[in-house]
Amino acid sequence: MTILSKIKGITAGVSFLLAFQISFTQDKYIDSLKAVLRNTTEPVERYHLLSGITNGFYRTGIGEDNVNDYLEMLRIASQLKNDSLIANSYNKIGDFYAFEKGDFNTALDYFFNGIPFAVKAKSQRWLSSFYLDISVVYYYLQNPVASIDFLKKAEANLPDAGHPEYKFLLLQLNFAYSVDYLFLHQPKNALSFLNVANETNMKLNFPVWDLYINAAFGNLYEQMDEKDLARVYFKKAVEGERNSHSPFGNLLFRSFYTVFLTDAGNYPESISQSKELLILGEQAQNDFVKFRAVGLLKNIFEKQRKYDSAYYYSKQELGLRDTLFNQERLNKIQAMAFNEELRTASEKNKRLETERERRQNIQYALIACGIIFFVIIFLLLSHSIIVTEKWISFFGVLGLLVVFEFINLVIHPTLAIVTHESPILMLVTLVVIASLLIPLHHRVEKWITEKMTEKNKKIRLDNARRTVKKLDANGNNT
Repeated sequence: MTILSKIKGITAGVSFLLAFQISFTQDKYIDSLKAVLRNTTEPVERYHLLSGITNGFYRTGIGEDNVNDYLEMLRIASQLKNDSLIANSYNKIGDFYAFEKGDFNTALDYFFNGIPFAVKAKSQRWLSSFYLDISVVYYYLQNPVASIDFLKKAEANLPDAGHPEYKFLLLQLNFAYSVDYLFLHQPKNALSFLNVANETNMKLNFPVWDLYINAAFGNLYEQMDEKDLARVYFKKAVEGERNSHSPFGNLLFRSFYTVFLTDAGNYPESISQSKELLILGEQAQNDFVKFRAVGLLKNIFEKQRKYDSAYYYSKQELGLRDTLFNQERLNKIQAMAFNEELRTASEKNKRLETERERRQNIQYALIACGIIFFVIIFLLLSHSIIVTEKWISFFGVLGLLVVFEFINLVIHPTLAIVTHESPILMLVTLVVIASLLIPLHHRVEKWITEKMTEKNKKIRLDNARRTVKKLDANGNNT
């Protein structure tokens, strides 16, 4: 054995021990969360404990993917009437049915039903996540065009770069774009997205995503006819497969890898990989994974011209296709997508109408301010009109109310975002603004009153002088 091979062996051994240690630590952490959960009755605490138990599954490959936990989270969130937590729960349940069970109709039902809660919570994090997961479902339904459309919606709703989940969403987004373009056999378009996904995951260090990315790179370089590079990435993916316990992750990897092995003429290994995928699908009771596995086996045996075996798997593929893609299921999916389009259009129209009304109200407030300002200036400059303090006070209060309403109309959208539409916070903010306006109003009113008083005195004095002059003139005439 050469020194180089020894070093490689030692490195591989250390990597395995580190991965085992991380896995062991994570498992201990999850066990500790479960222990706390058993002794916790407070709904909010139970919700976050359940979330902690399940959070790592689609990131690190470690954790639990239990629909009963997700349903319990939804029950608690509904009890708390917390739209953001409800959206999170719908997302997790949808992920379970999409990626664990391959039940795309049920998954889309949860995704589409969860979107309105994300909208109400003004949560771009969950809105982006819903559209991302819907796009992945359409990818597996072999509709990359629809998948890319939903990815664009996910991209448009990404939270700010400072959001703690931004990088994870960015990772998913770019990876999803890359596999859609790989499906369309556009490896050059896929490459830029896959590079960004890889760079993002190097910062996040999610082991299970190394598997996805390496498998996608393998398929990409195979499509670019760079077989040696493809082999390197598939080898990395094989070494990292132990980090994935999800049928979705194994499906993605084995689908790409089996095609590579088949094209390379390595039929024994491609058959072995496909049969392992079939076993995984049977264990998970995931018809979609089984469908892809028997489809791969059919293609392998057809290439070998073993038509009896190919026919056997072809019949299984046809039966699973009827189960997964019958017209009734497809109609339901189309109906859900259409309803989402209607909801989106309705929300857009509401926003446009609300914005139009807001702009109109601002214009009305400006007109009212202008009229009041004009009246006050006219009264100040008038040389003949005497105004009492009551009228000054009336116009002052009216001006104060109009100015306050104008400020409220202008800042309301920003205030709603900053305070998350919390009635208490919005009220406190408006009270603070009013407390700043009132002293200013008093000063302006005092200044106007003084000016009006001086003007009134001047008018009365002028009137008195004119009256005296008239009386003197009348006396002289007599």
